[in-house]
Amino acid sequence: MKESDARSRAFAHIDAHRSELVRFLSSYVQHNSVNPDLDETGEAFSCQRWLADEMSASKAFAKVDFWAESDKYANVVANLKGNGGGRSLLLAGHTDTVPITAEQVQMWRKDAGPLSGAVVDGKLWGRGASDMKGGSAAAIMAAIALAKSGVKLKGDAYLSFVMTEETGNRKFGVDAIVDRGYSADACLVMEPTDLTVTPAVNGEFYFKLKIKGRSAHIAARHLSIYPGKPNPGSAPGFNAIEKAVKFIQAFQDLERELGLHIQHPLMEPGATTINVSGIKGGGIFSAMAEECEIVGSMLYCPIMSESEAKAEFRRAIDRVVQGDFWLREHPPALELPHLLPSKPPINTSADHPLCVALQSGLRQQGVTNVDCAVMISTTDGNYFVDRGLDVVTFGPGAISMGTHSYDEHIPVEQYITAAKVFASAMIDWCGIES
Repeated sequence: MKESDARSRAFAHIDAHRSELVRFLSSYVQHNSVNPDLDETGEAFSCQRWLADEMSASKAFAKVDFWAESDKYANVVANLKGNGGGRSLLLAGHTDTVPITAEQVQMWRKDAGPLSGAVVDGKLWGRGASDMKGGSAAAIMAAIALAKSGVKLKGDAYLSFVMTEETGNRKFGVDAIVDRGYSADACLVMEPTDLTVTPAVNGEFYFKLKIKGRSAHIAARHLSIYPGKPNPGSAPGFNAIEKAVKFIQAFQDLERELGLHIQHPLMEPGATTINVSGIKGGGIFSAMAEECEIVGSMLYCPIMSESEAKAEFRRAIDRVVQGDFWLREHPPALELPHLLPSKPPINTSADHPLCVALQSGLRQQGVTNVDCAVMISTTDGNYFVDRGLDVVTFGPGAISMGTHSYDEHIPVEQYITAAKVFASAMIDWCGIES
């Protein structure tokens, strides 16, 4: 069988079973699969079991592996078995979603609710439709189309689905997948990119900076501002919150410097950012703050390594410390990484064969602009890179389609197109039997 014939067969199957593709995604969205670290109902676990059962029932896969890491977490990997001699591909998705807030429920359109999976105005609506059940379903339907239309791959294709992505829990997600023996010659992450081939993704780390001051009565504040006669019994206070402001300003300065001097050829300017998401400080209400804590994150350009980004961040802190007499003697305590393991950047070449295969698939669907791009937000793909895989991100949906917000949706035509592109990319990457 020629590759062109294999594609024609797969595309014809997808077109003929269009209603089945929509039904599957609709059912997937109707499961309220909130990340188990953010929800105690266990519905995400049940959704993973449903997903494994659906793939098993298709009879398309040589093996559907469902296993529980605990009573909270379960993973699924389906193997579209190849005959040998081709490259293997790991297609990585996640089943978990973020919660639907009460405010979002009120703002959501009434004719296609948050868990409806309804098709209205040519779009399928519901939490997870864009992020990323649309991409996951498209890959599953693409694999089934290949199997049902008689296309036999040379290399294995593995479809993996975790339920820990939204909280960055790599232990029970990405690491569990790889440690169970599922790896490949490349990894395709089906996160929403609006059908844009995305070989590069920002790196990310979270941090916590604890700053120590010295408490003093508010009536003695003038001693911390204006020089006075030395008085051993009345040492000046140092307000930790005011010292924290210096660090926040330094982070903003670093943002601008990195935006000017560290740029990826595919990235829009200014995509390296340092966000302070929390600040906590104080002590007695009538005294100068004796401590302050800053929590935040840094998203950095993929051309920087993780060690380079952390070094720049530490240098920004050190510049503040060295310019302040109090901080020199009482330096802050830095916790890095904080909350989550650091996510190294993805910087796959734009001419990587997997990028070329996806671009070719897009052209076959009539897409003329197939330029590559950089994703600013991070994904599980960052952790797969950390486990030694080449990673490219591509999928239907987009942040602008209500991702993590209200009225989340995905255009049905984009979903169908994605399934065809995934099928074409598997043919190109894994090869087919003649």
